[in-house]
Amino acid sequence: MQKIIVIVVLNILTASINTPGQIANINLKDAFEIKQQINLSEIAYSVEYVQLETRPAWKCGPQVRVFCNEKYIITVSVNNIFLFDRNTGAFVSEIGTSEHIFSTYYVIPFDESRNVVTYQSAPNAITEFSISSNLIREIKLPVDHGNSVYWKNGSYIQYVANITGNDDRRLIFFNDNDTVIRIHPNKNNFTKLVKANYYSNREGGFYWFNQHLYFKETFIDTIYQVTGEKLIPKYCFDEGFRGLNYLMKGKLDLKNKHEYFFISNIYETKNHLFYNVEYQLKVYSGIYFKNKDSCKVSDYILNNRSGILNDIDDFIPMHYSSVNNSNEMVGFCIPDEIEKWKKENTMTITDEEKLKIVNIKKDANPVVLIAKLR
Repeated sequence: MQKIIVIVVLNILTASINTPGQIANINLKDAFEIKQQINLSEIAYSVEYVQLETRPAWKCGPQVRVFCNEKYIITVSVNNIFLFDRNTGAFVSEIGTSEHIFSTYYVIPFDESRNVVTYQSAPNAITEFSISSNLIREIKLPVDHGNSVYWKNGSYIQYVANITGNDDRRLIFFNDNDTVIRIHPNKNNFTKLVKANYYSNREGGFYWFNQHLYFKETFIDTIYQVTGEKLIPKYCFDEGFRGLNYLMKGKLDLKNKHEYFFISNIYETKNHLFYNVEYQLKVYSGIYFKNKDSCKVSDYILNNRSGILNDIDDFIPMHYSSVNNSNEMVGFCIPDEIEKWKKENTMTITDEEKLKIVNIKKDANPVVLIAKLR
C-alpha cells in the first residue's frame, strides 16, 4: 500500500513540472485579478542609474522605449531615435532624422547581436542603421501590414496581419533583394463585420532567446518558437474572458478594444518571461517565473503604466522596457514620477549622484535604470 501511495505522489509531482517540449501555461487571468507589488529584488540583485543628457534638440519622447548594450543607451520614441553614452548619459548622436522616420515603432528596433538600429521608414519598408549612425540599407517588405524581424544569413521574416480575413500566409521568409524564400501557412480566418477592423502595428511580436526566435500574434494566446520548417508552441496565456481570439479580428474596433488584454514587449531569460499587458488604457508589467511556474502582474501604477518597486536601493521605481544579451533589464523613470516619489518618501539620501537625480528638472530626459537580473 505504501508503494502505491509513493508512486501516486511521484506522478502528481511530475505532472506539475514543465518538462522539455511541454507547453507552459501562464495563468494571466488569476494573476491579473490579484495584482500585486513586484519588487525589483525578486528578479535582480543590483541596479545602476544613468541620467540622460537633455537638450531641446535631443529630447526623448513621447512613448519612449529604452535599450542598451555595454557602451550605449538607445532611446526609441515616436519621432526620434537617440544614442547616449551608457556610463555618463552624454548625448552621442541621432539615428536617422525625424523628417525621414515614418514610424519609429518596430518590433526589435535595436538588434544587439548585429549592433543595428531599425525603424519603419515607409508603410511597406524598413531602414537599418549601424550603431555608428551609418545607413546600411532600406528593405522593402513583402506586404504592407505586419511586423518583420531579421532572421539569419541576410534573410528576414514578416508576419502577415491578415487584414482581409482570408489571407493564407502567416510568416513570409524573404531576403533583402525582395525575393520570397518560403512561407509558413495561416490556417486561421475571420469574417469582417466592421468597416475598419482593429489593426495594430504591434501585431506579430518577435523576440530572441538563447539563439532561438519566438513569435506571438495578438489574437492567438500562444508563443511559438520559429524554425524554417514549422512553429513549435512553447507558452500559452490563460487570459479568461479578457482574452482575444482570432474571430475577434473581424469585429473588434477602437470602441471595444479596451475590454481585452493586449500582450506585447515580450522578453525571455533563463529564469523569467517578461511582458506588458495593455488593458483599459493602462499598461501593466507581467512576469512569469519559470522555475516556480507562477505569474505576477504589477499593481504599481505610474503614468498609466505599471512599475516595478525598487526595493534594492529603496529608490525611484522603474518601467520595464527591454532585456539585453547581458541578462540586464533596462527601464526608466520620468521626471514627473521622480517628483511624485520624492513627495511620498522621506528624504534621507546622501549620495551625490542620487541627489542630482531626485532634483532633475521637469522637462529633463528620463533616468535610465539598468538592473542585473538573477
